[in-house]
Amino acid sequence: MQVIVPLIVGHVTSRMDLDTLQFIISSSNSLCVGECVSVCVCGLVDGVADITIQGTKASRFLLITPRGKSFGSTTITVTVYDVTQASAKSSFVLNILRLSPFFDDYPPTNTFKDMKTIAGTPTFPYRFLVGHEDADLVASLKIEASSLNVEVIPDNCVSNSAPFGSHCVTDNTKFMNIGGIYVNISKTQIPASRGGFSSNAREVVVIVRPQGTASADHGVTLSFRIKDSNNVVTEGRIKTFVYSRPSVDKFCAYDVQPADTLTSIANKLGMHWLTLFLMNNHTLTHPDTVPPGLRIAIGRPYVVQPGDSLYSIATRFGTTWQHIMTTNSGNLLEAQSIFEGQLLCLAPDLAFVACRGR
Repeated sequence: MQVIVPLIVGHVTSRMDLDTLQFIISSSNSLCVGECVSVCVCGLVDGVADITIQGTKASRFLLITPRGKSFGSTTITVTVYDVTQASAKSSFVLNILRLSPFFDDYPPTNTFKDMKTIAGTPTFPYRFLVGHEDADLVASLKIEASSLNVEVIPDNCVSNSAPFGSHCVTDNTKFMNIGGIYVNISKTQIPASRGGFSSNAREVVVIVRPQGTASADHGVTLSFRIKDSNNVVTEGRIKTFVYSRPSVDKFCAYDVQPADTLTSIANKLGMHWLTLFLMNNHTLTHPDTVPPGLRIAIGRPYVVQPGDSLYSIATRFGTTWQHIMTTNSGNLLEAQSIFEGQLLCLAPDLAFVACRGR
């Protein structure tokens, strides 16, 4: 990866043509003498072969290309001469970091992100990518996870080791009964890039199951660590929001406020006021009369079935997947984050209600 370092030069004589200045660049950690073994911290940058200076007049910049996969620190010294051989010099330290594993946590993909679920219910299988700045070490990556709140999400089934596979997949009684973090990394590699490096990435599958009916509306921080064969570790953290199960009497309901009208409530929920009136015609005698404190229905409960998607549910009940997302924003992180047994609130479109029997 090439490093660009801006440089400003000048001269005490204002008439001096700055394009006539000459430069000598050196590096304190230049070419290796002999064989470099084990941790290589020599031969980082050669002042002649690996650094060029470009630009004109006062504005110059250094193009520095570190050698191979070496890492460490080197002092770069730039000496400038004029036509009389008068000189000046300046130095700076260049720190070259070791190539390390990475999580896909940058836009535009950003697959490493927070999760949501309901107490006592496992999350939808989430997938994110991990990789390595050194493409040769992607295959060696291993991953493990831990919870910072084991009362809600225990530290069970948290690595891709052999015991993990046999205990949590083949016989997952412990995982299903007391919760944990199911995490596994695929062997397949796909092209990826990081900070200008062309590399590969591997997919990680995560399922989080809260313990019992424990909840944490503020979220539980999960720590994931990826390690390569050189024992270089990168840690990433996300949150799993474990929402309390909605009470039966409050789910899919709205408590009317003093300034509310049927139209204002409908506008908040993105539906037609007549849809609300039809769903509550057993309690509302007239659409212009909405008493404060009255609890009205804003939809009908639905339990997600195997094979369901937001689109299939929306098509079946005459609404849109976007409207389901809006009505259930506390339970849904994204369109793919539904799971079997999840409780959703559905509000059919007015036209669907009117035409359903025809």
